Amino acid sequence: MPPELDQQLVCDLSAIADFLDGHPPTAQRNAALAQFNQLAGSSLDIDDFQDLHEAMSADEFVRIILYQMSVQYDPHLTVDEMAWIVQRILAGDDDQDFYIELFSDNCKHPSGTGLIFWPEQVADLSSGNEPTARQIAELAMREKNIEFL
Repeated sequence: MPPELDQQLVCDLSAIADFLDGHPPTAQRNAALAQFNQLAGSSLDIDDFQDLHEAMSADEFVRIILYQMSVQYDPHLTVDEMAWIVQRILAGDDDQDFYIELFSDNCKHPSGTGLIFWPEQVADLSSGNEPTARQIAELAMREKNIEFL
C-alpha cells in the first residue's frame, strides 16, 4: 500500500514547484529550490522543474517525488506480488503513481514501465495479444536482456 502523504506538505511543495517552473534565475528561486529539497528530502536541480506543466500538474510531480523517496528495491519481491503491482497500475487508480515507482524500482527489464504501457514494442510481449499482468511481471523479474523490436 502507498504511504499516506501529508496533504499539507503536498500542497506546500506544489506551490513551490509552481513557482520554480519557468521562474527566471534569482536568489528567490534558489531559496525556493533549497526549501523544496529540504521539505521533500530530495536533491533536485532547477532543470527538474522546467516545463513541468507541459508534462503534469505540480501536485502530480510532488506526489511522484515523495513516492520515489519512499520506495526501494525489494530483493524478496515475488512474481505474484509484482503481478499485483502491475494490476494496480493497469487499474489506473489514484495511487497509480506510487505503483509505477514501485514497479520501476523492482523491474529488472530494460524496458521498465514500457512493459506495461507499450508492450507491443517488447519482442517477448509483441504476440498481438494484450499481455496479462502475470506475463508482464514474469518478464519484469527476469535478469536477462531482451531483444527489442
